[in-house]
Amino acid sequence: MAARNPEWSVIPRSPLQNLFASVDAPFDQPQSSVVQKGSIVTFNYVGQTRHRIHDPYPLVIVSDIFTDMIRGVNLHYLTLPYVQSIVLNHANNPQFSFRFISGDAYIVGAFRSYKRNGISQLQMLDAGFLQTLLRTVRALNPGEIEQMRNQIHLLMQQQLRQPNPEEGQSLR
Repeated sequence: MAARNPEWSVIPRSPLQNLFASVDAPFDQPQSSVVQKGSIVTFNYVGQTRHRIHDPYPLVIVSDIFTDMIRGVNLHYLTLPYVQSIVLNHANNPQFSFRFISGDAYIVGAFRSYKRNGISQLQMLDAGFLQTLLRTVRALNPGEIEQMRNQIHLLMQQQLRQPNPEEGQSLR
């Protein structure tokens, strides 16, 4: 049976709508809109697993891309401080690999492989947007929720003020 090789690319959207974007471009071509090492992706997954726990909607920072599978750390299996550390230090890093996390048994426990034929509805997270939020808010506690709300509002305002080069300048 021939290896399935779907092509995935990102559907263009506004930055706020693009927090998660569908992917339709080749999985292994390094471009900003293409899944590569260090990308954060989510997808529906149907597959057999040796583990008793199976996440049908994983959220993964990709470490390896092969013809028949991808591998990476499923962030759903980690606590918030670990997720923050991985996203801030490794998201969008095209050099990200297992060796970056191999010294931490807890993170290694969240490392998974996913066969391509079990992956559908692949979406890529805008990791830069997430990194900006995580740098602003150090922890989630009631005192910082208002700070997070204000920072999101500020980021949205900045995104809305940036002119879209495709639309051209508007007359005042």
